[in-house]
Amino acid sequence: MDNEIHKRLGRWFCYMCLAVCFSALVGLVFFRFLPLFAMLNLLVFYQLVSGWRSAHTRHNGPGKIDLALTVVASVIFFLLLPMMRNANTGSPVVLYSSFGALLIMLVYDVVRWFFPRRVFA
Repeated sequence: MDNEIHKRLGRWFCYMCLAVCFSALVGLVFFRFLPLFAMLNLLVFYQLVSGWRSAHTRHNGPGKIDLALTVVASVIFFLLLPMMRNANTGSPVVLYSSFGALLIMLVYDVVRWFFPRRVFA
């Protein structure tokens, strides 16, 4: 596939994912807050934005925006954690796999700050 077509389709995919995340956020705020759906929304949004940032900063390594994104996502994650454990909504398989996936991404994004700069060159 042509590189320009791939980039254009990637941007389109990201915009559509952002639209889905935004509509989920509207539903969580204005209709019914479900901690499991909030966690899934955070997982998808963080994976999308951190992946986009990683692809665009791969030669420079993480920047201050990446640090802020990781800190904000971590705070929201730890705020949602007790709510999800007490809410008894959703399947435990979805609950724990979502916890695990987001936690692994957050830990990796913290650890990559300690990679030598030559790794990103």
